[in-house]
Amino acid sequence: MKNNFPLNYLHNKKNSMKNLILDLKLSDTKSHNLFRYMLFISWACIGLYLASKHVFWRDEVRALSFALQGNNFVEMLVAVHGEGHPALWYVLLRSAHVFWNHPQVLPIVAFVVAALSFWLLVFRSQFSLLLIALILASNFALYEYSVMARNYGISMLILFMIAICYKKYRYRGVMLGILLFLLANCNVHSVILVCSFLMFWFFDSIFEKDVNRKKFLKVFVLNAAIAMLGIIACFLTIYPTFNDAVRTGMGMPDVITFKMLLNTIVFPGFSFYHTNSLINLPSEVYYKYLATLLLYGSPLVLIKRPSAMFATWATLIVFSCFFRFIYPGSYRHEVLWLVFLISMYWVCCGDEKQVVQKISNTKNSLLTVNTVKATGYVFLMCLMVMQVELALFKTIPRVVSGLPESRSRDLGLFIDSKPELKDAIIIAEEDYMLESLPYYINNPTYLMREQKFSRITFFTKKARLNLTLDDILITANNLKTDLAKPVVVLLSHKLNSAAPQVIKEGYNWTLTTTPDQVQHFLKATSFMVNFRPTDSGESYDVYLLK
Repeated sequence: MKNNFPLNYLHNKKNSMKNLILDLKLSDTKSHNLFRYMLFISWACIGLYLASKHVFWRDEVRALSFALQGNNFVEMLVAVHGEGHPALWYVLLRSAHVFWNHPQVLPIVAFVVAALSFWLLVFRSQFSLLLIALILASNFALYEYSVMARNYGISMLILFMIAICYKKYRYRGVMLGILLFLLANCNVHSVILVCSFLMFWFFDSIFEKDVNRKKFLKVFVLNAAIAMLGIIACFLTIYPTFNDAVRTGMGMPDVITFKMLLNTIVFPGFSFYHTNSLINLPSEVYYKYLATLLLYGSPLVLIKRPSAMFATWATLIVFSCFFRFIYPGSYRHEVLWLVFLISMYWVCCGDEKQVVQKISNTKNSLLTVNTVKATGYVFLMCLMVMQVELALFKTIPRVVSGLPESRSRDLGLFIDSKPELKDAIIIAEEDYMLESLPYYINNPTYLMREQKFSRITFFTKKARLNLTLDDILITANNLKTDLAKPVVVLLSHKLNSAAPQVIKEGYNWTLTTTPDQVQHFLKATSFMVNFRPTDSGESYDVYLLK
């Protein structure tokens, strides 16, 4: 059946061509379906190519190491208690590992989660093809939530599922409550999203003219209770933390200045202020003004669904304060808000209501609402263009050029090429550089700060906070003597034989060297190779104890 929606829209609304383009829904013609398939396949091909270039770094492999702790799921959950992340990501990794006993479940699970998310986006959303294309070409779609194997991509999948299920289940069942339970156990930041969505759901439904409020409240309270159980489960998994040395946010300042507020309300990770940027601003301050305008202006696209608009603004404010005062955020944390905005737009798209307050049906009133919505849409598209630019001019060139997050893969290949190092014990300063190695090699790793064999570093104040180069050499000699195995030493910092060094590491560690210690260390070891540089600083100078 031929779709006459554009003609009907023009005839009935007598709207401008601009608003037609903004509000137009995709028809289900074969050409549009073919183009959707082309978009999805293009995303998948680029993503798989970037995944083939990706080198896993410590935060990614650390999650896999935690997921494989213990003999069963219960012991694994006990092991992750206090780590700082809820359990869903570990459960997924452990479940995949049950079926395939190989570290490659890490990238596979991450990419499958992303593929499911974008399949729903492409084939179930009512977005324009242009918006879908921009989302698929964004930095978080091509890399951060697909190639980078972290727990934040699961939040995107669940938010998209909520967007699909909201209209059907808002007044019945427990589907939304279950999804919110799972969302709360993706990462700490998603707890904020759960609360924001509950706020949206309540006000969106309570002001609905024809809703049975008594029936709605019963459904809402039941689902909210399930969501709260998810938040409690998240809290119980995270606290108390054993990483007691980890610093949190900057704290509340004594004097609040305009500059501090500006730094609070903008997300630094969204920066298009970088080398080769398409936007050449005279100062980074101007970027912050522009970014703030776009961040706070884009929710205006939800003007016809004010509960969604205010929930999105509230989420932005809470996120900004969280990153400023509790724990610093990076791009992967910040872009969760943008995914939440996209999900809210998805919920509202095709099911918009007039503003809750009484608005006369005059042409001027409708024109004002549509103009505000169009302005918000332009801001949203600008935000998406920023994400595409980050991918095209920053992330993809870095990955293709071979500047990885870690040199762990190179180190693994090097050790595998040396038969005499097959069973070598590996120690490192800094300890946490060892965490990425189990993905590539099975050599035992010894943590000098905690004085134990382990694949996971605990950032605790109970560790040896201050080490000298002599301490490293003594530890290496003791391991070689006691276990009769070669010992490989990895150093993240270049040694200085001309002057003393006091190197600050981790959260509260220090490494001290003197010229005499350096000379002693170099005589007792053989320099093998160095692997530098990296994008995250996970690089090595490799020494073998004589």
